[in-house]
Formats: sequence, C-alpha cells, structure tokens
Amino acid sequence: MNELTVYLSIDIGGTYIKYGEVTSTGTILNHAKVVTPKQNLTTFLATIYKIISQYQSDVAGVAVSVPGKVDEGTISFGGALDFLDGVNLGRLIKEYVKEALAVKVENDGKANLLAEMWCSAFRKVQNCGAVVLGTGIGGGIALNGNLVYGEHQQASELSFMVNDFHLTGKDRLIGYNSSAVSLVSTIAESLGIRDSNNGQKVFEIINDGNPIAIHLLESFCKKIAYLLVNIQSVVDLSAYVIGGGISSQPIVTQTINQQYDAILDEIPVLKKTLVRPQIVPSTYGNQTNLIGATYSLLRAQDQVS
Repeated sequence: MNELTVYLSIDIGGTYIKYGEVTSTGTILNHAKVVTPKQNLTTFLATIYKIISQYQSDVAGVAVSVPGKVDEGTISFGGALDFLDGVNLGRLIKEYVKEALAVKVENDGKANLLAEMWCSAFRKVQNCGAVVLGTGIGGGIALNGNLVYGEHQQASELSFMVNDFHLTGKDRLIGYNSSAVSLVSTIAESLGIRDSNNGQKVFEIINDGNPIAIHLLESFCKKIAYLLVNIQSVVDLSAYVIGGGISSQPIVTQTINQQYDAILDEIPVLKKTLVRPQIVPSTYGNQTNLIGATYSLLRAQDQVS
C-alpha cells in the first residue's frame, strides 16, 4: 500500500463536525471543523456533501465517525442528532460520490479505540478499552486484539448503563446523568459564568483550585471511575483510554485515577479481586476519531492487519 494514500475523514459530533485528510499511515495532514447543523437531515447532508466536495478529487475514500449504533452504514440512536436514526449514511455518501470512493461509517467510541490501537501505545495491547466523555458516554472494547461489536453491533454503548436507581426514566442512565457537556454547564452556572458552554474558562477555574468546581469535577469523575470498575469486573482489561474533548485537560484523567483508587480503598474486596488497570488520557485529543475512522476504513478494505 502506498504510504501517500490519503483519505477524507469526518467526525460527526453533537456540537461540531470535524474533518480533514488522513494518510494510510495515520498522519493527519490538515483538519477543520464546522458547527453541526441540527435543524433536519436535509441541512445536515448538505453540510456533509459540501465537505466531501472540497476533497473528493484528492482522496481515495471517505471515513466517517458517528454517534450511535452503526450496522452496515445505517445509524441507530444517533445521539443528539435524532434525525440520523435509521439513516444509511454510508449508502447516501456512496451515491453522492457515485461509487467512485470507498466509504466506511464507524461508531465514534469504537473509532476512538481504533486510533489508539493503530497509532499509539495501545498498538501491542490485546485487551483495552476507550471511554469517551462528551454529550453522552461512548466507548470501545478490544479483547484478544479484536474490537468487540456484539451480536447486534451495539457493544460498548456505555451511555445506556444504569448507574442510579433513585432517578427515573432515562436519567438513570450514565450517559444522561454523567455527561461531560452537562458537567461544564453545571460548573459554569454554579459560578455565574455567562457562557455555560465555555469549557476553557471552566477548566481555568478548576485548575486554579476553586472548591465548588473541584467538588463537581470529583463527583463526575467518581461516576466515571465506578463505570470503569463495572466494565473491569466483566471484561478484565489491562488499560483504558479516556477520550472526548475534556480529556485534553490532564486534571480529568488524574482525578478519575484518584477516584478509582478511592473506590478500591472503600471496597477492599474489589482491591483484592480485580487487577487495577492503567487509565490514560487520549493520545490525539479532538482528532482521535479522524484517525480511528480512517483505520476502520482501511480494515474494511483489508489494507491493514
């Protein structure tokens, strides 16, 4: 395979659509982003097609990362983008490019882990996982070097794990009561920050040691640590990567590690029974899914092992 083969990779998120050219060796040549249209499918597709049109003549394929279950290009439960439910985005893109390019649509949590397995320290790790903190909680699990998809292509949909029986309805689910986006807005509102989505300002305050912000961060990270303990009790992984936008803040993974250890101290039987996994931050930050989606496309073409 020619090392200079280039692909267009598109990472669809609830806030932004990130995109750029990625080589067949995992190098990002360029990247940009646009605000994700949330009005309807027509407006959304117009944005996707406009992005593709900019690169179509220069790339060998289109790799896409999306929230939700993905089965042969069809999306189910597309996170904050309800209009993607039931849409075969892979087929629509294929039709737009007139079958001229290879196309692969991958779940965003699985793409996150694939990037780490392809280009980072997880290359030789056989049993590992990704927990992606964003609007919800995405994830990926690899056992014996193979990504786990499950019988219905929905393994590692971590958002749907029940973590609070005292709440009602969907609020019992960790993806709804432990959202990183909600964490930022809650801290901002608690401290009177006008822009409730200003993550940069929120983490400046956290890193300055504000006790209210620190307490809210610790509570959030403890829920994530409990999630890791629960996963660990089932699949026994050696390492987890913490992804999502807030993973670029070192204090997030540091606090998750601290809270994980606190849980082990609080419940000695866990400490005696479960081997403590490594918990590390994302290697590539906001560009992780661009790399992972490209790797998924290459795997689908049998161009990599």
